[in-house]
Amino acid sequence: VWTGSSMIVAFGVGDEGALGDGARFDPKTSAWSKLATAPIGARFMPLSAAVPGGAFVGFGASLEGPRPADAAVWMESTQTWTKLPTSPLAGRTSAAVVATDRAIVIWGGETNENFVADGARFDLVTKTWTQIAASPLSARAFHRGEVSDHQMVVYGGIDSTGKILADSAAYDLD
Repeated sequence: VWTGSSMIVAFGVGDEGALGDGARFDPKTSAWSKLATAPIGARFMPLSAAVPGGAFVGFGASLEGPRPADAAVWMESTQTWTKLPTSPLAGRTSAAVVATDRAIVIWGGETNENFVADGARFDLVTKTWTQIAASPLSARAFHRGEVSDHQMVVYGGIDSTGKILADSAAYDLD
């Protein structure tokens, strides 16, 4: 994730399995530095997005047990992680996630059981999660989410049978 001043690389999968570490690349100095230990466990395929002055990382998959639903935010100014409150969403991978200067929004993806069509918004000011309105889109994974003006536009992806989807919808971020 590009934070505006550096690139954050965290979590993922390696030869030894799911990873829980991370590093920061500073292009001004062309140097890497190790991140502090995150307050969430190792995982691969995490959801991530840039937030003002930092990076959101969470959800994803672990090699053991259900997909975790916890998340944390890395802040450049303090060089620390902050664990977010519990989300109302089930743990998932392959979801759309976008962030603005006010909120992080997650929609869709794949839980341990199936593909889903629900979502939630984390308010960066009040530090609270709320579920978002139902979408006209069917459940899907591997779709994209982008911010356009004051909307999250979700498009494409696949359904649980592997059918490629070509529809889209917009969620009003205000």
